Parts: sequence; C-alpha cells; structure tokens
Amino acid sequence: PTAQPTNSPTVQPTNSPTAQPTNSPTSQPTNSPTAQPTYAPTAQPTHAPSAQPTHVPTAAPTPSLIVGETGRIQLSNTVDMGFVANIDFRHNYNNPVVVAFINTRGGGESVSARIRAVSSSGCQLFMQEPDRGSHAAEWVSYIVVESGRNTLEG
Repeated sequence: PTAQPTNSPTVQPTNSPTAQPTNSPTSQPTNSPTAQPTYAPTAQPTHAPSAQPTHVPTAAPTPSLIVGETGRIQLSNTVDMGFVANIDFRHNYNNPVVVAFINTRGGGESVSARIRAVSSSGCQLFMQEPDRGSHAAEWVSYIVVESGRNTLEG
C-alpha cells in the first residue's frame, strides 16, 4: 500500500488497498476492498459486494421527521357548562406534550384553555373560568410535540 493517499485518481486500479482512504474517488474500481471506507462515493459502482455483510439490523428504525403539529378550534362554552372538544391528532406520538392557549377575547371574564386525557392519538380540550361559569365562544390554538429534545428547521 501507499503511505499517503494520492491527490488525484490513478489511471489503473491498484492491486492492494491504500493505508489511508483517498479524498476523491478513483477513476476505476479497485481489485480488492480498501482497508477503510472512502469519504466519498466511487465514480463508478464496484464489481463486487462488500467483503463482509452486516450480521445484525440497526438498533432502531429511522426516526420520523414529524415532531409535532398545530391546530385551532372554536370552543363554544366551558367545561362547567358541559362543553369538551375531542381532538384527534393527525399523527401518533409515543409521549405527546400538548400546549393550548386562547386566541380571542370573546367574554368579559378571564378564561383558561385546559387539556386532559392525552393519549398517543388525541386529547380533550376545554375552557374553564375561575368562577366555574359559562363563557362566550373563543378560538383556541394548540401545539402537540413529541416529548424530549427536538430540532425544528425552517
């Protein structure tokens, strides 16, 4: 093997692997596998499979790119007046966290958005006044995310 990788592809394939992977693909496949994988794909596919297959599957499936969703609903009264909305999530979650908030101010009294019965596929959403009375209709928004540390792009 050569001591260092070459800066450009060789014209003919080598008969033995290099000591270090090359930084760019060779123009032709080598006759034997390299000791370490290259940093970039080869220019052409190799003529033979890898020397050894993997004997075990990956530990876990590739995670879904979906980490959350949002929604909006109009609630016509409070839980004390018997009004509870059943929310069906568009996706299933292992351990969902739900946050809800009132978007409008339709009544004279303060009112809070409340959540209960959270499951992997939905929850119940309702409004409640401090005095346990009725309330005018309000728009309520909610966000559902998978529990844990997530990254949102965009």
